[in-house]
Amino acid sequence: MTSEKKLDYTDILKFWAPLAMMWTVMSLEMPVINAVVARMSFPKENLAIFGVVFSISLIIEGPIIQMLSAATALSSNYSSYKKLSRFLFFSVFILTSIHLLCAAPGVFNFIAKNLLNLQDDFIYPARISFLIMLPWTSAIGYRRMWQGVLIRDGRTYAVTSIMIIRIIVTISVLFTGFFLTEMRGSYIASLSLSAGVTAGALAAGLFASSTIRKRKTEEIDSSNNSSVTWSYLIIFYAPLALTSFVTMANRPIISAGITRGLFPVESLASWPVVLSFVFLFQSIPLSFQEAAIALISDKNRKKLKNSITGIGAASAAAFLAAVITPFGRKIFLSLISGLPDYLIDISLRPLLLMTLVSFAAPAIAWLRAVNIRKGTTANIAWAVAVNLSIVSLTLAVINIFFSISGIMAAALSYTAAVCAEALFLTLMTGKKIISDSPQA
Repeated sequence: MTSEKKLDYTDILKFWAPLAMMWTVMSLEMPVINAVVARMSFPKENLAIFGVVFSISLIIEGPIIQMLSAATALSSNYSSYKKLSRFLFFSVFILTSIHLLCAAPGVFNFIAKNLLNLQDDFIYPARISFLIMLPWTSAIGYRRMWQGVLIRDGRTYAVTSIMIIRIIVTISVLFTGFFLTEMRGSYIASLSLSAGVTAGALAAGLFASSTIRKRKTEEIDSSNNSSVTWSYLIIFYAPLALTSFVTMANRPIISAGITRGLFPVESLASWPVVLSFVFLFQSIPLSFQEAAIALISDKNRKKLKNSITGIGAASAAAFLAAVITPFGRKIFLSLISGLPDYLIDISLRPLLLMTLVSFAAPAIAWLRAVNIRKGTTANIAWAVAVNLSIVSLTLAVINIFFSISGIMAAALSYTAAVCAEALFLTLMTGKKIISDSPQA
């Protein structure tokens, strides 16, 4: 399926549904991990440690997370894919080296204690958990690139299969550690996540291999072997890399803000659960971004935009229902996430506030897709810079002038930043979709 075809709503639904399933499966991963850790010894401490470790790992991974969108937009032929693959290899090598450097005792102690204000007795287990996460960046980068190749080829069903393999491996390692070992919860969480993403990368490479061979054969048989230039690739991807890096930088900034509010340990333990709960419902509209990148054109713009608007409204309504109803809270916060009652109590108001995030998510997904297809990726980077600025400013003001729980400070800053990003993108994005950008 390509953007040249005039689409109806059934075409859009069939293309998007496997991507929605992919994001849903992915968004369930962290709640499941948090739920198991919450049922182990010292749940509050291990949830807090893993939340910090995951945040640092996400920052390092940040520059390559947009490989999914880049491969979807640019991998239209084998030559372009080869350049993208080489670009990824060097990126992954550098980022994994940075991860290893940050795991050195002196460096990690400085980050954890001086920057993140982590308690002294948390630092050593956090460093071991961080070391276990070493495969994270490379596995995520290659999986997302190969998934982008599959989406560009219209094989969105394969993307769902990859995520199912990943979650099966994650859960298998998680429950093996839970039932058969005495390892602390943060170690088991890191090990299960590393195993899952590695399995996902291997599965993605296997699924994408036939498409890559097909592209190579087509290029050999064709006289046209044009590809994106290195300069265009760098100009296109650099803002996306910055976007992800800045987005991931929000997490340790928020973690640092949480530690300076009231109830810091309780808030650190609850925040990853709250964020994964929000992401579960955000994932539905966010999953539309890659579908829009692959399908978007001026003639299909209206139906695609109507589709994501309807999907976003339904997702936001479901999120609100889950937060305000006792049944929803029982299912998602108690039974699934395993939070004790006293942590649920401090999480409810932050969750209610973050309903606004659910309404902003579809707008961000749509506007990012439009800018990626047009090649105006700098708009996305500037929007995320606005997001980071609002997070930092809001946390600074709250920590200086107000005495509230760390988790409420996190929710206020996160919500304000996401809404500001959506507004900025709306102002910066034009109505015309340029469908003939290089390799579009």
